[in-house]
Amino acid sequence: LDAYLAMLEEAKRRDHRRLGKDLDLFYNHAYSPGGVFWTPRGWTLYQTLVEQWRESHTRAGYVEICNPVLYDRALFDESGHWAHYEENMFIMEAHNRTWCLKPMNCPDTMLFFRSKKRSYRELPLRVSEGGILHRNEVPGSLSGLTRVRQFCQDDAHLFVTEDQIQQEILSILRLVDQTYTLFGIKYDLYLSTRPETFLGEIAQW
Repeated sequence: LDAYLAMLEEAKRRDHRRLGKDLDLFYNHAYSPGGVFWTPRGWTLYQTLVEQWRESHTRAGYVEICNPVLYDRALFDESGHWAHYEENMFIMEAHNRTWCLKPMNCPDTMLFFRSKKRSYRELPLRVSEGGILHRNEVPGSLSGLTRVRQFCQDDAHLFVTEDQIQQEILSILRLVDQTYTLFGIKYDLYLSTRPETFLGEIAQW
């Protein structure tokens, strides 16, 4: 019991919501639930982390793109995300069309890939985007920086030939290890299996 109570006290001491306020890094406001308001000090720290992300990905051979955040629903119909993810998307009507704030970078990264004819000589093509994403999380689940409605996530899409898959997976794991080691984070790896609501064909999986 003593160890458990000590752990609870330690968790309170390290709570990022309290530290964010005490160190004047960020705050949340009821006018934008699930949004983060970065102070000058917090934004400087944020940009420092972005620079580290950008440098490490450049060294690993990634190219960076930047896409819009607002799309016609048709994009998500085509990608299959509308059927699987509609309830988690922010949706609006304007100009007789249905629009969505993108919740992931996958569909529009595919637009980048097919924006021109490409050669197998370009592969592997490693594409990163630190784009702003929005997900319609339920109010009761929102918490500080860990559960938000607006966030930045690099999904990093790799376009490869079949014989490049193994090497590219190993390269990704090296990048993960370098990043986690840099911040002193211990981690475990697990093999993810195919979800029930998967996209694509079983043969591809």
